[in-house]
Amino acid sequence: MAEKESIHSKKECLRIKLMAEQEVALLHQQLLAARQALTKAQTDNRKLWWQNETQAQLLRELEHRVTQDTVTRQQLDIIKTSGMETLLKDVEQKEQKLQLLTEEAERASKRGQLQQQKMDRDLKQMRNRLAQERSVKLEAFQRVQELLNQLHDTKQPSAHMASPVGLRSQTHCSLNSAPALFRYSPHHFSKTHLMGSKMTRRIQRPKTVPVKHSRRTDGDSLPSVAENAQLTTFPAQTAPSSGISFRPESVWPPVLKD
Repeated sequence: MAEKESIHSKKECLRIKLMAEQEVALLHQQLLAARQALTKAQTDNRKLWWQNETQAQLLRELEHRVTQDTVTRQQLDIIKTSGMETLLKDVEQKEQKLQLLTEEAERASKRGQLQQQKMDRDLKQMRNRLAQERSVKLEAFQRVQELLNQLHDTKQPSAHMASPVGLRSQTHCSLNSAPALFRYSPHHFSKTHLMGSKMTRRIQRPKTVPVKHSRRTDGDSLPSVAENAQLTTFPAQTAPSSGISFRPESVWPPVLKD
């Protein structure tokens, strides 16, 4: 039984190791995708920066032209006093245009700032996601190491239980306690068989839980070999002895395989 559990534990360990390797490969792919997205975001950020610089340059040129126009208009106002009202109207119109252009430039600047803030938030979310993926990988590797340690711990008591002395004593007890089953009624034998099935299910290895629940299942990962030995020899301690011999397999119901 202990050897079966050890083989089953090895299979589970290899399966979980393969799952961890697949998850690591998937996380590597996600990391590459995140890096590509980050590179694209940086490229877009540079484009937006160049656009803002171009708009700022155009705004400076426009302000310079407006300033020159204002100076020219002032000179013309001094020269042409007769067309003062017309010149004032022109200046007012140009001032309105300048105000509209200034407001439009301010709106463009605000849009650029909002886009920059959104990109900063996206970058922060990417960094947080990468940190979470790294923690998930670390937990997976820790789970594999814990299963390897549990497998190593079960090898020593398994070697002790598999010794010839322990097997001979267990077989002798099972053979001595066998005739008591023939003196019991069929109803009592069905109850004993049912109890044996329940206790056999208790000593089966529990199912492997996901990686994220590894901390809560550290205490009940594998049943100890000593508990398996006690549960296996339970009928030998309760049944009376007699001289009738039969096959040892009939003393205890067959163990359900995984």
